[in-house]
Amino acid sequence: MGEQRIAILDLGTNTFNLLIASFVLGEKPRILLKDRIPVKIGQNGINDGFITPEACSRAILAIKQFEKTIQNFNVLHVKALATSAFRNAKNGKELAENIYQQTKIRIEIIDGNQEAQLIYEGVNSSLDLGIQNSLIMDIGGGSVEFIIANKYQIFWKHSFEIGAQRLLDKFHHNYPISKNEISQINSFLEFQLKDLQFQVDLHKPQILVGSSGAFESFIEMDLASRNLHITNESRTEYELSKVDFHLIYSQLISKNKQEIKEIKGLVEMRLDVIVVASILLNYILESCEINKVKVSTYSLKEGLLNKFLKELE
Repeated sequence: MGEQRIAILDLGTNTFNLLIASFVLGEKPRILLKDRIPVKIGQNGINDGFITPEACSRAILAIKQFEKTIQNFNVLHVKALATSAFRNAKNGKELAENIYQQTKIRIEIIDGNQEAQLIYEGVNSSLDLGIQNSLIMDIGGGSVEFIIANKYQIFWKHSFEIGAQRLLDKFHHNYPISKNEISQINSFLEFQLKDLQFQVDLHKPQILVGSSGAFESFIEMDLASRNLHITNESRTEYELSKVDFHLIYSQLISKNKQEIKEIKGLVEMRLDVIVVASILLNYILESCEINKVKVSTYSLKEGLLNKFLKELE
């Protein structure tokens, strides 16, 4: 069989992602397209376990837009996964069914354990984790996944429902964010992440590997501060020093919304959640005593692509 094409849809709480790849069995896949739409289905409802009618409409519109792109690329296989907002909302299954009725794209709602596994598969295919233990972290809108692993195995993984949209809705109401709000977020994280702290003490990861999303924004802001930008889209690994991250963090917690909007390298779709994402990362670096940060541009969707190709072999 010759070249085939697959579309991967990763339907997150803030962003819907589309990846289209071509492949020949036994060979490395070729990425044809990456697209994303800031749907924000968790907005105004995520902490109540409900996707609002407005968010449902945005979701359906986004999938219809992706459907047109998929048709234009003559895709044979379509895999669509939904994560935290879908799995926790009372009407998540209903929205998935409505999308299927209108587009014939069937959505699989996965649990946090499956999500963490696919993130590991994606990250592990993008960079060399080596034999030492790393803490992999994926900041989503609804959930945050942590995986302690090396290139050969996972020692522990868990998905916590503490994503950026949840933190935003629950705590972040002022610009600049107040010291009290930061303190409330840190106290909340300390309570929620006791199991993570236990596992970090047990396995002692030395490197934090951030998976895509907000971590790419931190890289883009870091590069832009030196009048650089990402020029090689095939590059899948970056490093971010703790000092450079702290410069970004200090800016984000001290600026008003307009000033944050003007930070070079920050895309508009991450504007709302980037402050709480930076507080979350800062908390992890400090509480876990990790000094080195790597960033993988691969995440769940690339992990699903790898999984799909392995199953065809």
